[in-house]
Amino acid sequence: MNNEKFNNMTRLATATAALLVFVAPAHAVDFGAFGNIRYLSSNQDAATQGFMLGGFDLYASHQIGDKTHVFVEYVMEGNGNTIVTDLERLSVSRSFNDKFTLAAGRFHTPIGYWNNIYHHGALLQDTAGRPNFLDFEDGADAILPTHTVGLAANGKFDTGRLQFSYDLAVGNGTSINTDNAADTRELEVNNSGDPNKSKAIAARLGIDSENSGVKFGISTVLNHIPESGVGTLGVAQGGTLVAQKIFGLDAKFEMDKFDALAEAYRFSNDNKTGAAKKNSATAYFAQFGYRFMEGWKVVYRHENVSFDVNDAYFKMLNREEYRQHVLTLRMDVDDSNAVKFEINRQRNAVSADENRAIVQWEFLIP
Repeated sequence: MNNEKFNNMTRLATATAALLVFVAPAHAVDFGAFGNIRYLSSNQDAATQGFMLGGFDLYASHQIGDKTHVFVEYVMEGNGNTIVTDLERLSVSRSFNDKFTLAAGRFHTPIGYWNNIYHHGALLQDTAGRPNFLDFEDGADAILPTHTVGLAANGKFDTGRLQFSYDLAVGNGTSINTDNAADTRELEVNNSGDPNKSKAIAARLGIDSENSGVKFGISTVLNHIPESGVGTLGVAQGGTLVAQKIFGLDAKFEMDKFDALAEAYRFSNDNKTGAAKKNSATAYFAQFGYRFMEGWKVVYRHENVSFDVNDAYFKMLNREEYRQHVLTLRMDVDDSNAVKFEINRQRNAVSADENRAIVQWEFLIP
């Protein structure tokens, strides 16, 4: 399907979803929306400073049968002076029991804690943005496949003291178009077919100890990343650029006014573009929060991404090593909106370092 046809389908689906908001009976579909407005000041990118409209996240959920559920999520966000609409999630699922639910569609890849719990509604998370390397696929620092189009299964097992959960997914692999200019390349979520026959596999096992406030997770993604363009690196369209394995660990801790969240990932990237060479890379973040009075919370996060400069995967995506410090003061106005004051300092391996200050007002329309 060419881009024009796909864009037309996207516009039609968006208009249909918007129409349903007004004509559907109130009891039929559960609608809601997240949004945010921000002010940004940066010592680097003067073109993107000032007031900004954040993403407007419109979602709908409906139980279409006793055990069958449908979910759809659109995000409208600014891209320069235009508004871009993206279909972020669309799925149908059937729950057979607590131990097994089967779903099909586009959903969040089951990797890590953040990507499973926090989606496009900024109000849900304590900081103004996600960790850079966990950004969605079209983000400037994104390196992980945060969405999958395919099949998924999940379930829970309660032993009394511990609760175990699992998530499995198989779907179209993410691809890269190396025909594009290096600074415009991104991980592509293939909504309408797969450039090759290899399918991506993702899995996560979670362990939750409610009495101790501790949650652990182990996750993995196996993906043969194909070339979606004509091919400028000696790999034909549909051929494998990188055979990738990602292994992740995550931990969440909550106690009274204090909480902590950490995730670490190990990449194994096998270059298939000719000068075959395997490289490994690491990415992690650690975040700590403390509520010091009602409605107020201070949060600190450290992020780090490191890899070999010859790693083909990161070279194709035009990514660079970085480390970042984020300090956020969150003020909950009420249950439906919050204001965040944030400063962050990003130290880059190649490009100029960046200091940013952000004020962001976020809201939920239930």
